[in-house]
Amino acid sequence: RSTLFPYTTLFRSLDKHLWRRYTTSNWRIYCKPLKTKRYSAPAKGIKTTITNQIFLKCKAAIVMEKNSGKVVYEYNAYMPGKIASMTKMMTAILLNEGKKTSDTIYISKKAARTPYAFGLKAGDSTSMANIMHALLLLSSNDAATAIGENIAGSQKKFVKMMNAKARKLGCKNTLYTNPHGLDTKRNHSTAYDVALIGRYILRSGTTTFVKKVVRDRKSTRLNSSHLDKSR
Repeated sequence: RSTLFPYTTLFRSLDKHLWRRYTTSNWRIYCKPLKTKRYSAPAKGIKTTITNQIFLKCKAAIVMEKNSGKVVYEYNAYMPGKIASMTKMMTAILLNEGKKTSDTIYISKKAARTPYAFGLKAGDSTSMANIMHALLLLSSNDAATAIGENIAGSQKKFVKMMNAKARKLGCKNTLYTNPHGLDTKRNHSTAYDVALIGRYILRSGTTTFVKKVVRDRKSTRLNSSHLDKSR
């Protein structure tokens, strides 16, 4: 058994077969036997039980302690790969740090034409709070494009901000090419870098609204009633 209660959120985000709950504060982790010896020792004071009863279905995995940044477990955590909508974690950080919840976000023609979109219309506007909900709860690609344009003036300039922030957080194997995560040949990161970004969100005082939206998960559905025809 492992006293891993602080990792509740991490385990709940994994496949439901990868963990079982025994008591309020006792957990057991099931992982497949690793062909590689790339296993990081647990952080001081943390006990883990690793068995071979369940197989990981992912190509890479990591468990990082929030406060210390210690890697408790990793599997191919430094292997670059496509991260899809996890790109939006960085977009959300820059939105939270660059705009107030009451600030207005305008939807351009380019944003409205973003593939796999929520359906925002060119000329519409909405609050930063609503666009954050669309970004994180609905994984809205058009919202991500609109965020980039409203903060930096263009998607290209916003991507530069994303990469600069990633470097500042210590992400050495991350490259963003857009604010939404639609696959390109160059857009990539690693499990370790994504964990660093997640840790920043959990610990930083400048990402309080990101945490609130994810924690509350209110079904405040962004629809036409949330939008203004002010442009």
